[in-house]
Amino acid sequence: MGPNGEAADCSGVCGGSAVLDCNNVCGGSAQLDECNICEGSGPSTCFDGTSSCGSCPDTPDIYNDWNVSSDSDFSTGACSISNLGDYQYNGSVTASVVMDDNLMSDSGDLLGAFVNGEVRGVACPYEVTFGPNAGKYFYLMLIYSNESSGETVSFKLYDYSDSAVYDIGQTVDFVSDMTVGSLITPEEFTISSSVDYSKDFGPGWTWFSLNVIADDMGVNGVLSQIGGAGDYIKSQGAYADYYAGFGWGGTLSQVDPKLGYKVRLANSGSLNYSGMPIDLASTPLSLNGGWNWIAYLPLNSLNIQDAIGPNNSNGVGEAGDYIKSQGGYADYYAGYGWGGTLNLLAPSEMYMLRLAAPATLLYPSSSGLLSSMSDNKLKNSSIMNSSIADFDYRLYEFNGSITSTVNIDNMIISDSDYIASYNPNGECVGYVHPRVFELTDEYVFFLMVYGNESTGDKMNFEYYNSYSNQTFKLDHNINFESDMTVGNGLDPLVFGVESPEIVSKLSIQSIYPNPFNPSTNIEYSISDGGRVSVLVYDIMGRQVGEIFNDYQIAGEHKIVWNAIDYSSGIYYIQININDNIQTQKVVLLK
Repeated sequence: MGPNGEAADCSGVCGGSAVLDCNNVCGGSAQLDECNICEGSGPSTCFDGTSSCGSCPDTPDIYNDWNVSSDSDFSTGACSISNLGDYQYNGSVTASVVMDDNLMSDSGDLLGAFVNGEVRGVACPYEVTFGPNAGKYFYLMLIYSNESSGETVSFKLYDYSDSAVYDIGQTVDFVSDMTVGSLITPEEFTISSSVDYSKDFGPGWTWFSLNVIADDMGVNGVLSQIGGAGDYIKSQGAYADYYAGFGWGGTLSQVDPKLGYKVRLANSGSLNYSGMPIDLASTPLSLNGGWNWIAYLPLNSLNIQDAIGPNNSNGVGEAGDYIKSQGGYADYYAGYGWGGTLNLLAPSEMYMLRLAAPATLLYPSSSGLLSSMSDNKLKNSSIMNSSIADFDYRLYEFNGSITSTVNIDNMIISDSDYIASYNPNGECVGYVHPRVFELTDEYVFFLMVYGNESTGDKMNFEYYNSYSNQTFKLDHNINFESDMTVGNGLDPLVFGVESPEIVSKLSIQSIYPNPFNPSTNIEYSISDGGRVSVLVYDIMGRQVGEIFNDYQIAGEHKIVWNAIDYSSGIYYIQININDNIQTQKVVLLK
């Protein structure tokens, strides 16, 4: 202690000024940073330009999807795409983005410009520091192109706080060196928080769901635009009839967006409805073991594997589970996922999902092969009969599925073939073209069949082969049952032939040797002269060669196929004269 009461400093000097620094060194220079860390470097700058003394949030995946450059500086609003050097021209857009009268410009938000789905520019919020808009945040964007003009630019906004992507209604026609908007008068982009719902209903049965929420979710509010005396709607647990002068009445009083519905109308109609989109993250579907009538909640269509399958961590499915729409279906295969004709799940559609055990489904937030009945290939074919041409699945209340293959010796199956089912009155109650099943690489017929009784009539089946232009009656008759599921892609029902057509004007007498390497002899006889074609098809039904194509007189003939340039495998030799066709399988072994 000094004479005047001075205290000694940390070095023992009376009245001295030396102090301990943050490292406890007397007279040292170490200091605490803004995060209270000794000799620290201060807070970290996060991807959105904010500062943090702790861990920064992860950069959203959409920044990579939208090609945001790593040199972008969110703190100054200077953001750009990483591949701007790929383009010759550019132009600028200065814009505000408004949703429900509120500026959308929070930290981490991102505005993207697109041409046919390709990212052509990005912008992050920029603070205006002068003029009438001082303190507001706009988006200053350079848009790029390799065309000096003529491209239409659309826009999307990524809302970081909600992890949501919003489509913007306005577009801009690109012109090189354009300057659209300014900090004084920005181009105003608007986003509506409500979405429009539209669904067309034909006469007969329509399966549907509603993926928006409005103030009035009563059945008469939702269905105010459709309905007439005798019309009917049902869910899995309730129903209502339409009464003239009153409307819909019954145990079904409210429309639940999480549920699916079936409606039967006497006349066509359409439903146009507006409401708030479903918050997918907070709307799980609690599913029972057995059948569930479920709605599709996202605003955009998704592949079934992404919507409910293995690509969705909150999806559902195990071996033996099954899902169907009004016109297509899929089974669940362990180690693969959903497989069948139902490849896309779409807004406004309803699905019947059968699970072995209870589960919870949470649809993913969406950014954006149809059923057999939507396949127009048969409708455009000259070989269809009138019963198939008149078929309309909306005339039937119930459906089921039959997954099958056809076993006919030496028959080439292709995607132009079809199987059709008929009731005892000769009316077509379902048809389908085959498709290659992913797990076996073989053609499978995924057939939906229909009826108006839950247990109905016995169905018979016919198979049309496009290569031979022949129709065969198949050897199975099956009683219709609502929600029947016969066979699957790995264990299909195998149809044989009940009464095959016999062609007498052409006969393949022998193909030998078989198996062969590399040549085989083809012997055949024709009863009439004409142009003969001898073609080679692979196991997928694709023509891979032509052995002979010329006029021949009636009688016996022999030609040689040298397959030295072909790989080992199964092939089909097809002989055609005057639309008489015969096919035989051969095996090339090298």
